Amino acid sequence: MIFSIQVFVLGYVQFLHWSGENGYQQSNVLTEQISEQKLENEQLLFRNQALSREIEALKQENSTAIEGRARFDLGMINEGETFFLITE
Repeated sequence: MIFSIQVFVLGYVQFLHWSGENGYQQSNVLTEQISEQKLENEQLLFRNQALSREIEALKQENSTAIEGRARFDLGMINEGETFFLITE
């Protein structure tokens, strides 16, 4: 009788370990999600650093940075320049 109770308890504990709410499978899923989130965070960090550098350049009234931004975003063309649009 005691042996069968011990076997049942051991089986139940094993079941919880492998498939329970906080079991082995859930742990693997969470570990994978953490890895994916770390990768995304790293990519966002690089993007944020690039934006911070651009903001600092614009704050310092760096005319080259301002002109580059105006050319890219607004299509600015200076006097004496010729605009060429190349299409495929």
